[in-house]
Amino acid sequence: MTAKNKLIRNIIISITAIVLLLACYLFVLQLDTEKKQTDEDKNGFTFVVSENIKDVSSVHIKNPNTEYDIVLRDNPEGEVLYTISSVDKGRLESDLVEAAVFSLLKLPAMNTLNQRGQDFSMFGIEDDEDCYYTVQKKNGSNIKVIFGDKTPDGKGVYCTIQGKNEVYVISTQNASTVMAKPDDYFVTSILNINNATEIEKFSLTKSGEKIMTVDALADLDSKSENALGGVWKLTYPWQEDIDTEKFASMMNRLIEIEATGFGEKETKPVFDYEISLSADSGEYKLSIGGETPEGGAYLSDGENLYVVDASVRTLIEKLNPDDYLLKFVNLVYMDDVSDVTIYYKDKEYKLEPEKDNKQYLFCETEIPEKDFKKLYQTVVGTLYTEHTDVEPTGETHLKILYNYKDGASEAVEYYEYDERTFIAARPNKSKVIVLQSELKTITDLINKGYK
Repeated sequence: MTAKNKLIRNIIISITAIVLLLACYLFVLQLDTEKKQTDEDKNGFTFVVSENIKDVSSVHIKNPNTEYDIVLRDNPEGEVLYTISSVDKGRLESDLVEAAVFSLLKLPAMNTLNQRGQDFSMFGIEDDEDCYYTVQKKNGSNIKVIFGDKTPDGKGVYCTIQGKNEVYVISTQNASTVMAKPDDYFVTSILNINNATEIEKFSLTKSGEKIMTVDALADLDSKSENALGGVWKLTYPWQEDIDTEKFASMMNRLIEIEATGFGEKETKPVFDYEISLSADSGEYKLSIGGETPEGGAYLSDGENLYVVDASVRTLIEKLNPDDYLLKFVNLVYMDDVSDVTIYYKDKEYKLEPEKDNKQYLFCETEIPEKDFKKLYQTVVGTLYTEHTDVEPTGETHLKILYNYKDGASEAVEYYEYDERTFIAARPNKSKVIVLQSELKTITDLINKGYK
């Protein structure tokens, strides 16, 4: 939504709040709510128009930019329904439409000028008016409010009721409601999701090719739990733990996307990206296409064609699964293992927590708890930089074997790749790049030894 449109929407809401407060004040004072439309009450309040919304069938609005009708209908429950005749009612934000109608039917005047027999053109009110609204009542009568120029101080706008002698000054805020376009009442939020934590599944494809899939851990079996208590897990193209904070930040940017406009029905953009979302509120499919003539991007939810800011497409284009992962080569809780053995230069270095009533063993020698935990955390805390499809060659540089308390075991093997990096072959069959400095930290610690 453009800044101008947001301003108009905010003004409509603020006008309604002011009018409601004024109406409540009059009610408390027990004023006659059925006053004639231009009467001044005993407290000095004057309404250009003061109509009961249940007596109105429609409001026709014309301004220099557009012309449309807001139609009011009663439903069986006695509520008033609002539609704009030229717009699919499903796209309207009904609260905003209601606010606009209320402000037009209860239009307060700041000042009244009696211009009996005088030319209204001095106020910019012309016979060929291009800014007005008409209240069509159910009894067949109507009220037409015609707008003219702004007041010299810029704080008000002149208007009159067709056929009357009075010229009124109303606030520019109240006048802005008449300047609104149907677009200003459209529902601009695209996803009915309040927070990223509501997302149960996220999938992204490009031109039919899957790029990534993320599932909520609650929907996976217990063996897939994130080692750091995260919310999601990457399930394609690899089985990886997600960095919850990073992924939530990206998802919140996605669910906060708002339409800046709507595409024409005859527009047939080509969509290359598709997002599938499952959340508490339902299933969503978004298709993202190319650039609009104005520099935005097309987005479709299957029913509506939206225009969104170009940054939305940029966000999707730059989505890389590697950017949202914890990037531990093989993160394992110490409580889950019976022992971990490091194979390096034809030697074995075994770490054994709590064996034979001895708390922490390194190479069958009991060592201080803090030293053991430092070594263990260094081994399991090894980080990688990115995934790779390169098959490792040559001899194993270093191997780490994890034996679990439940009898299972798995290993990570490291192979030299170039002068600065190694390739790690992992238990989940994926391969990742690890900096030489990461492995050097491990080898330095085990070379230090504990006697």
